[in-house]
Amino acid sequence: MRYTNIKILIRTVLYLSIATVVFLNIVNLMQFPTNGVKDNTKQTELIKEHLISMDNNEAILNEIIGATPSSNYLSEFKDKFVFFDYIFNNNNIVVPLLYIITMLTFLLQATLLSLSNYYKELGQFWSEKELDSFFLYSSEWAINAPPVLGVVGTIFSFGMVVSNLSDMSSLSTVFKDNFANAALTTIIGGSIYVLNLLLNIFIAKNLSK
Repeated sequence: MRYTNIKILIRTVLYLSIATVVFLNIVNLMQFPTNGVKDNTKQTELIKEHLISMDNNEAILNEIIGATPSSNYLSEFKDKFVFFDYIFNNNNIVVPLLYIITMLTFLLQATLLSLSNYYKELGQFWSEKELDSFFLYSSEWAINAPPVLGVVGTIFSFGMVVSNLSDMSSLSTVFKDNFANAALTTIIGGSIYVLNLLLNIFIAKNLSK
């Protein structure tokens, strides 16, 4: 029994890891908007030129700039997966939250796929009716939630544009950022819907064995 539990845990962790990498690469492929990203290189050059013009010691300045944590592991990780960069730099929490929930539905479906391989073993802890209900309702929610979240994100993004119509000076920037969100929430929601639907086929196949 203990050996079986370890196998379930290892398989689940493996499936979740693969699902996470797949999701992040899908987001990267769709060119997530990095509307909050700061260009550290340009900022560094501007600071350097300004301080040099004030007769500061360039050697000391280079040492200070070299000591900045711009190349640490977190920055490299965020640069590799722009999804996290977008989440951390977005001032509005609603749209990033929708993306996170969408990702969680994909991870849930991957977990269900992993557990479905041990349907008989799980029957020792729950009745067949309880197991079937758990897999059925959880999988259906994981399938149907992403497109709904995508629509919510689209409506919210256009709502942000409408709410800023009075400020014409920043309207172009607001429209650019939110139009990208409106499109991407729908695209990613639809993509995860298709993937979750595909995984559901394998879940149903495992449950029917």
